[in-house]
Amino acid sequence: LFRMACDSCLESLDQGRRAGPGGLRRQGGANPGEFCKSLSMCAIIDANVVGEVFGQDRPEAGERFFRWLNDGNGLLVTGGRLSRELGQSQQYLEWFKQAILKGVLRTEDEGSVRERENTIRNEGMCESDDPHILALAQISGARLLYTNDRALQRDFGKRDLIADPRGKVYSTLRRNDYTETHRRLLSNRTLCRSRR
Repeated sequence: LFRMACDSCLESLDQGRRAGPGGLRRQGGANPGEFCKSLSMCAIIDANVVGEVFGQDRPEAGERFFRWLNDGNGLLVTGGRLSRELGQSQQYLEWFKQAILKGVLRTEDEGSVRERENTIRNEGMCESDDPHILALAQISGARLLYTNDRALQRDFGKRDLIADPRGKVYSTLRRNDYTETHRRLLSNRTLCRSRR
């Protein structure tokens, strides 16, 4: 039986994956069925938690999120300005190289993300300074966001910005141990949708 996977996950398999700042591409060669079995949800990581996921001294919740990604249970989505922000972390860049080979990372088209970001900014709908992350979620279909930015958390929960399904936030603001809430978020197979 296949787990649910978003259309954009399958599309990225068919079209290959971008490899980030250098624009490298790796053509998808895996069987889509195998891809669906291992990947069930797309997620975004805010730059403010990159150390919690890829750093040496990860909190338990960050370690579990890292394992969830690294073991192929999720797909990290990046693109636009967020790619550059994450690329400032040496630990992320080291993981990034392996993630491309494993097929657990997808980079969205820079122009599409930037265009959507500008639309969100011009509409004045978000209170955070992260319209690029909201744009990435809208374009990619990712509905799980790991962030400790309170304003971004509020924006990600707004139905007008992230819907069908609504966005969910994975955070260590209150507790950095691995809680039941964290476990439920990483086991939820319905937090992905087709691209807009």
